[in-house]
Amino acid sequence: MRASPTRVYSWVASVGLFLQGVITLAARLVPAIDQAAPMILAETHMIPSHSFVHIASGLLGFTALRAGARGTWLFALGFGLFYVALGVLGSVSGQRLGLGLQHFDHGFHLVLGGFGLLAVAVESFPYPRTTRSDG
Repeated sequence: MRASPTRVYSWVASVGLFLQGVITLAARLVPAIDQAAPMILAETHMIPSHSFVHIASGLLGFTALRAGARGTWLFALGFGLFYVALGVLGSVSGQRLGLGLQHFDHGFHLVLGGFGLLAVAVESFPYPRTTRSDG
């Protein structure tokens, strides 16, 4: 059995966002973590509100996975639209949007959101199945 594109997307996005949010929040709130691994915040420049958005997004994705095929389809669509809109808004406005967004975040949001929309499209509009006639 083949995994659906929205299920794969939901898993990858949820695990990645949740872990990234937890790690950056821990580095921000626990000085010993930041001292032991200063590159975490030096590379991401994450602030707690941004980390919380990633944690909440990951938890939402995990909830969608438990809900089944309809849940992952809705997550990929909703999250894809949200992230594409966030990427466009950030790119056009140049604003940090209360999340401490950096210039590199906008491209990341566009790509991750775009993959969600692509997963929905692939799952919703399967390629035409043709049969080959030998005679």
